[in-house]
Amino acid sequence: MKNVIQLIASAAALTFVLSFFTQQAFANPNLTPTSSINEEIGESGWKDIIFNEIFPDPSPAIGLPPSEFIELLNRSPNEINLNGWQIRDAASVMTIPEISLRPGEYLILTGDFEEYKSFGKVLGSKDFPSLNNSGDVLILQSADGVLIDSIHYTDEWYKDSERKHGGWSLELIYPENLCSDKENWIVSDDPTGGTAGKQNNVYSEKPDLSGPQLISVIAIENNSLQLVFNERLSAIVPKAGSVHVDPLIEIEKVEFMETSLNVLTISLSQPIQNSVSYSISVADVYDCAGNVIQPEFSAFIFGNPEAAIIGDVVINEILFNPGPITGDFIEVRNLSGKFINISNWSLANYVDGVTEGISLITDKDVILQPYGYLAITEDRELLLSAYPKAPAKKIINAEDLPPLNDDSGTAAIVNEQGEVIDHVHYTATMHSIFIRDPEGVSLERTFTGILSNDNWNWKSASERSGFATPGYLNSNDYPGSASPPEAVTIDPRAFIPKNGQPDYTRIQYSFEQGGYVANVKVYDNRGRLIKKIANNEILGTEGALRWDGDTEDGLKARVGYYMIWFEVFDASGNVRVIRKSVAVGAGF
Repeated sequence: MKNVIQLIASAAALTFVLSFFTQQAFANPNLTPTSSINEEIGESGWKDIIFNEIFPDPSPAIGLPPSEFIELLNRSPNEINLNGWQIRDAASVMTIPEISLRPGEYLILTGDFEEYKSFGKVLGSKDFPSLNNSGDVLILQSADGVLIDSIHYTDEWYKDSERKHGGWSLELIYPENLCSDKENWIVSDDPTGGTAGKQNNVYSEKPDLSGPQLISVIAIENNSLQLVFNERLSAIVPKAGSVHVDPLIEIEKVEFMETSLNVLTISLSQPIQNSVSYSISVADVYDCAGNVIQPEFSAFIFGNPEAAIIGDVVINEILFNPGPITGDFIEVRNLSGKFINISNWSLANYVDGVTEGISLITDKDVILQPYGYLAITEDRELLLSAYPKAPAKKIINAEDLPPLNDDSGTAAIVNEQGEVIDHVHYTATMHSIFIRDPEGVSLERTFTGILSNDNWNWKSASERSGFATPGYLNSNDYPGSASPPEAVTIDPRAFIPKNGQPDYTRIQYSFEQGGYVANVKVYDNRGRLIKKIANNEILGTEGALRWDGDTEDGLKARVGYYMIWFEVFDASGNVRVIRKSVAVGAGF
């Protein structure tokens, strides 16, 4: 409950800050982020003083005092008087008294002066804002109301699944990179847990040389879109002609939605239609360092979000017994042609028709695209490192997942009205009997059109997939075509190893179900075994193996004809053997 409260508080903080600065911007035209290099605003300007280190969770103590702190850094060439400046979040305001910072000097702000007085220049105040562990919005403004710096940190910024739980600070990597937020922060690697009052241990000259990326498009009204970028953009608003929507809709206006300068609002000349897939592309969009948008991240598919009904979204994969290098995850799949916004949806346990252990997925706008996938976990970075094939855009963090026991349990998807959209009861016995240790092996849905609680519709993820497929097509997914393809094919049927075109052959397989165990071998024309390609390997529904024309001894196979011997068997003892020929040639 504490984590949920923190999440809600963080969201409230963001709403407060956006509202505050939107209102103030009309009353005070100076309240616009502006580089002090381009324009002087009073005594100081945008990013002259920056947030350089944050310590939101001091427990358990590693080496730093058990009190939160915020560290400021003067990155300007001038000494700056901070008298009357304010640090804000949604719940509190701390006003800084008479104190100056020389160029390159640090200031520690904390609620406990005595704890940090030996670390350098320190200012203690009873009004010091309480920093939420999971994330918060912090605003630094000058005495005359000029916005100097702002950040919306989350525990994803740690990029470390263990250290984010307390005792370690968040440090800025390169103070001169003014555009990047999440990418420019990381957990401290100092043995004490942080570097209060001195240069950050993670300091590295990593200038921003990459253009921005369009990472999300949300239809917030029938004729308005919200474009989210991965970093701050140039303060110059892109022209309407820089944005193109297909099917064609005229762009009426482009403007910034937030003072963070990473969200654009696009006003359309006509409403977008339900059940229509649109594409949007942007050009001539620059980050605040002057880099133009990356072409491969300049387009996005979007649609008008529609309400989901039971059967539209299902649980598609579960990892409930994770290995040491990953964590639990639940994957959901949109089986409809709708764009579905899962904001304020939850995951839960489902026992005797009652939801328990309800855990919010997200309070932000996240669109599940038609027939799309989304894997939900408590540690996105850990999951991506464990499964390199997982698409980063299809993995999101939730503050908590409902309890997922290793032996058996339940999982349910709950919409914003509290309605159960889908639920699954799983047990470890649903795994293949050939899985010796189910730790780190997910259960995958095989047929999308069959009820989630038919046990035979779930199978262990294949070995070749890495035993899990978070965010993309299940290794056991079966499309149910009316005329199944040939079970095993060889392509090409003749090849020249090492120096030919092609120089290997693919042994492709496609079965009516996943979970088969395969032994695949190569024999010469005299019946002698020359190469083992698969030995008791658990297969998915379809995939491919490879033979490079080599032997068990690592030598090149002689020119001639060979036989691919492909044996599969299932848990019921059914055995099937398929034989295919292939020719090894030589160059002339």
